Amino acid sequence: MTDIDLTDISGLPLHLDTETGLLTDRSGGLRLDEPGRRRFGELRAVVASPDAVDPIADEVAYLTYRDVRQATEAGLAANGLRYDVTVTLPGMVGGEYVKTAGHYHGLDANGVSWPEIYDVLFGEAVFVLQQAEGDPAGDPAVRRGIVLVASAGDRLVIPPNFGHVTVNIGDTPLVVADLVARASENHYQGYAQRRGGAVRVLAAFEENTFEAVWNPAYPETPAGIDVLAVADLPVFEMGIPLYRLGAELPDRVAFLTNPASRGFEIHDAL
Repeated sequence: MTDIDLTDISGLPLHLDTETGLLTDRSGGLRLDEPGRRRFGELRAVVASPDAVDPIADEVAYLTYRDVRQATEAGLAANGLRYDVTVTLPGMVGGEYVKTAGHYHGLDANGVSWPEIYDVLFGEAVFVLQQAEGDPAGDPAVRRGIVLVASAGDRLVIPPNFGHVTVNIGDTPLVVADLVARASENHYQGYAQRRGGAVRVLAAFEENTFEAVWNPAYPETPAGIDVLAVADLPVFEMGIPLYRLGAELPDRVAFLTNPASRGFEIHDAL
């Protein structure tokens, strides 16, 4: 077992077992519930090669830790926020890198979908975003696909009207934390109906590279696929762990609970 201390980068006393992807609390002071385990068999509807799932259907693709927080801390809930951590294990499924199922966010009372902030705590990531129009609970139309390459220390703000998938392009577990409104709902139906996101991330012939290809289940758009580095986007409140922003500095992330406030211009460059 290789133990990775994520305390400094996460702001919480989290440790990662790189063999299993499991997180532990060395302080004994966290609320860190048993993770949800998403198995490959549950991802059959969103992968490019469903038959490739059969031999590994019962294996875990990723783990989700919901509502992680200090056991004595009530600020997150009081601020209407939730802090989650997802660990995506490394590997391939039919030439496609292991990924999360993908989802859209529901709409708030003003008809604006909830934004979200992600921190990469460990590993190498690709975030696949798709700008959509229509009911996020159904099968909205996709206007463009964006591939964002990120690594430990990078932060990404996902604005309203973007569905997203997290992909592990490295050879270690990928650990990402997210801060989102507790009222936000995830909708998976659109992704399942079209066998995943609009863009698939495949292994390339060159080592340590990937290929981004359009999913033929979606009508190709004139905008095509943009490939960007998260590190080249405008910086948002870097130097402050995401957990602290939610628990102690909610005014700085007020757009998470009030999407109509337009506080997410930081990534309008998308």
